[in-house]
This record gives sequence, structure tokens and C-alpha cells, in this order.
Amino acid sequence: MSDNIRLKAESIHTYAYLYHAAKWVSEVPDKRENPLRYSSMLSILASAFSLEAYMNHLGPRYFPKWDKDGLRSPNEKIDALMEKLKVDKVKHRSQFDSYMLALRIRESLVHGRTHEVHKKATYVFNPGSKIGSTQPEWKRKSTKRDALMILNGVADLMHTLSKAAGDEPWPYHTFGKGIEDK
Repeated sequence: MSDNIRLKAESIHTYAYLYHAAKWVSEVPDKRENPLRYSSMLSILASAFSLEAYMNHLGPRYFPKWDKDGLRSPNEKIDALMEKLKVDKVKHRSQFDSYMLALRIRESLVHGRTHEVHKKATYVFNPGSKIGSTQPEWKRKSTKRDALMILNGVADLMHTLSKAAGDEPWPYHTFGKGIEDK
């Protein structure tokens, strides 16, 4: 006699994959000679996307038109869910601020355009001198320290939202589950 289980469906938790991608890439060492810190930048982006994906997983349960509105920004999503689930923004300020930083970085990278930064003074370049470039926020904040702060803040927010929704406490540990056909 077989103990096989027949599944009629399987749910795949995209947010968990994105979280683990953010965690994995945050552990990739940045090369000292590379001041752009690509792994930190990618970790920040994956962290922002993981929480947005989790909100898209949770949102339709509380807002019937969640998918149909199509106008909800990540800021509106987090505000709506925190209010609906009675999650105190003040109590979770540092995690919320970490996510807001991730969103600013995400927006500036995803919607960024080539632009000129006009200097207040004229710079004279001497041959062989090293002059640093203008540092937009996404470039300044793409550090290992900030990437880990954002990753931990996003994980804490997912945990808090999940707990408030009465779900498993660490939602990013489950990549998916089967739905048994009985």
C-alpha cells in the first residue's frame, strides 16, 4: 500500500525566494577595489521586492480589490496593511524606516535616468589626482552595513505582519506548500 499524497495544487511563495536571494547576495563579499558594491545594491533591491511580494500575498485577504486596483504603490501597501492589521508604526519605526530607505533606493535605481549634476564651483583637475564623484543616495547606501540593516528590517516587518495576520511567524522560511487532493 502506498502512502503517496496527491496534490491538487501547490503554492509558491515568491517572497521567500526573493528574501533568500537578498540574504545570499548580502553574504557575497564586495571586492575592495570595486567601490560600487554590486552585491549590497542587489541585496537591497531583493529585500525591497521580497516585502512587496509578501504584501501582495497578504493583501488580497484583507482588501478584495487589491489586485484589481493596480494603483497601489509599495508605500500605500505597507501603510494599508499596517493599519488594517493594527501594527504600530511607531513601535516598528526602525524596521519601517529601513524599508522606506530600500524603497527610495529601489525607486531611484528602477526609475533613474541619466542626468547631470551641476556643481556650485568649477573644479580644476590636476593630472594624476583622484576626485570622488557625486554620490546619489543609492550609491552612498549600497554598503554591506546598510544592506544587512535593510534585510533585517524587512525580515522583521514580514514577521510582524505575519504574526498580526495570524500566520506562521517567519513566512520567508517556507518556499511553498502543497494543497492535498482529498
